[in-house]
Formats: sequence, structure tokens, C-alpha cells
Amino acid sequence: MRYKALNTFTANLPDLEKTDTAELVGNSTDTSIHSGIINGVISEVDGMIESYRSEYRKVTVILTGGDGQFLSKRLKNTIFAHSNFLLEGLNYLLELNKH
Repeated sequence: MRYKALNTFTANLPDLEKTDTAELVGNSTDTSIHSGIINGVISEVDGMIESYRSEYRKVTVILTGGDGQFLSKRLKNTIFAHSNFLLEGLNYLLELNKH
């Protein structure tokens, strides 16, 4: 969504596809966009995890969704990543309630 928002709501910025790598500092418009988006998201998620861990010492973080694996490799915090966690959990509840 961030890539699309930059393209839609700013003048003349390209509509880029997500990349697997991003330097800390870009050296072109494209690499700067990738850096800002990817490093920004990683910093936000890490910051939220740190906030929760400072408040709740025994918190377990479960990262789900399509970008779960992508993000889990880049976060400094140890987390549990399972891209189908919610789907499998809902299916388990459905099967459990059939009986």
C-alpha cells in the first residue's frame, strides 16, 4: 500500500514493485523509495515489538500474512512467523465446532 500511496498521492513518483533488498540510503529515486518503505516498515514493527516487550515481559509476537516471512528475516526482534496462522486457526475452530 505504501508503494501505491507514493505513486498515487505524490507527483511524478514511479509505481514500484516490492523488492527483497533495500540499502539504508538510496542513490536514486527508486532505491530511495525502496529504502524508505522497507526500512520504515521494519523500524515501525521492531519499535512496536519493543514497546510491547517493555510493557509485557512475556509477550509472544506472531507475525502473519503474506509479508510475514519477508519481514521476519529482517526484524531484529525474535518473533514467530507463520503466514497461514490465522487461516489455519480459523479452520481448526471450524473443525472443532463440527462435532
